[in-house]
Amino acid sequence: MRNTCSTSFAEAPHKEKLMDFTIRRAGHVVLRVTDLPRAKQFLEDVVGFQTYGQEGSFYFLTANPVSNHHMIAVRSGKSGERLPDPRQIGMVSISYEVNTFDELRRIYQRIKEQGPAFGATLLRSEDFGSITNFVAADHDGNQLEFYCRRRADDQTDLDAPVAAEDPKRLPNLRSGIRRTSHLTLRCTDLAASQAFYREMLHLVPIAEANGRVYLASAPDAQPVLALEQSSDADAPLPTPKKMYGMEHFSMELASFADLQNAYRHLKGNGVDVHHTMDHGVTNSVYLIDPDGNLIEIYHDVPRAEYANPDNPFGSFGSLDDRLDGAPAL
Repeated sequence: MRNTCSTSFAEAPHKEKLMDFTIRRAGHVVLRVTDLPRAKQFLEDVVGFQTYGQEGSFYFLTANPVSNHHMIAVRSGKSGERLPDPRQIGMVSISYEVNTFDELRRIYQRIKEQGPAFGATLLRSEDFGSITNFVAADHDGNQLEFYCRRRADDQTDLDAPVAAEDPKRLPNLRSGIRRTSHLTLRCTDLAASQAFYREMLHLVPIAEANGRVYLASAPDAQPVLALEQSSDADAPLPTPKKMYGMEHFSMELASFADLQNAYRHLKGNGVDVHHTMDHGVTNSVYLIDPDGNLIEIYHDVPRAEYANPDNPFGSFGSLDDRLDGAPAL
């Protein structure tokens, strides 16, 4: 098992008061894909995301740019990189919450009818009583999960007819996706991974279901991660930026001061910060978890401070000096 820290987190006691920062919500996943135009068109035309920004051949997509400037991003991988493996350590799926059961049904039916033309397939659907979800795989095998909280009178059949969409409806509401919910990761050592996210990012378990532990910033908060134990000793480990599939996953903090505190907390506890970056829309810190997954924690830059409001995404250099500087007010 890889561990980029000097401490065994499964056994580490609290040595100091936790620095003041809180994970606010899940942000986005970045996927390296084999066929960028195909992946982008599937996410736009079938899932219902819209492309909100671009940096070169790197596309940033969202269901609503007001609430989250990107919920998923796609870029080309390199020839020869390995494809996602169903057994792999790392990303199992990225989950999105949908506003209503009718919206969930529309996404399901679009993927069922139009997805095969893009190499996408429906894998399974599940009914948990008050929650219905389904999982689809894109042409590379990346799994996307969609779910909604059902009302008592909702029709439970995902194949049941739905009313035609209002032609006057705003394009950015076409998908009905409310928010990025959580990332599911498969771990080589569940206890060690859970301890790492507790000690380093202050995430606590809030539920267990179907062999997964769901983590959030507080007992009454929405989950941002789900962890499950691998049962395959030969499962391939992630190699970020050198494989197709998940390049990294992100979680948002509330302020730059929070980001400073998190950065100092990580460094003070022996975590090797992978890099930092001013992305125009975000100030970001990247770290590697015990299995080698690349995780981004970030603070949203206020829109009034965007250097280029028409296309604010970019890479504007390291943040190390600012993060090490005087605490933000």
